[in-house]
Amino acid sequence: KEIISRLTPIKNILSKVGKKIKIGGTVTDIKIFTTKKGDLMAFVMLEDFFANIKVTIFPQIFSKYKNLIAQDEIIIVVGRVENNNSIQILADEIIGAKNYLPDIYLTVTAEHKKIFVSERLMKIFVENKGGCQVYLNESGKWKRLDKKISYDKKVIRQLKDLLGNENVRIY
Repeated sequence: KEIISRLTPIKNILSKVGKKIKIGGTVTDIKIFTTKKGDLMAFVMLEDFFANIKVTIFPQIFSKYKNLIAQDEIIIVVGRVENNNSIQILADEIIGAKNYLPDIYLTVTAEHKKIFVSERLMKIFVENKGGCQVYLNESGKWKRLDKKISYDKKVIRQLKDLLGNENVRIY
């Protein structure tokens, strides 16, 4: 529940047509088809707390993630929102909820730069190595860092204490 509540709610994806998003939910229906080339693909109905949506999983993606696609399984889908007569997600990646590690987005403001926050951030990164990808926003530009940190309450609290609650986003 905690993981899915941080992702884009299915009911809000109409405004995201053409964009890449992360959604999560329970697989409520699976239809597997064989393409003309003989490859398997799937249409999955994914449901979160408020709505459901069809997820199209083309053959290359399906073959890679088919072991995660099962009735009543909770999954995270990274994909693009499309509107071809109906709103759907074209899956690029599927992650089992049990193995999901969120990305952490940090904003460093001009005020933070004045108090040498980057040195303390680096200390947090070094002391808390893990599997969560970190993205940093400085001066309105996002960049992916080569640092990955652990996802636990202590680390998130340190980041929020340093940067402020509004400058730490977990997605």
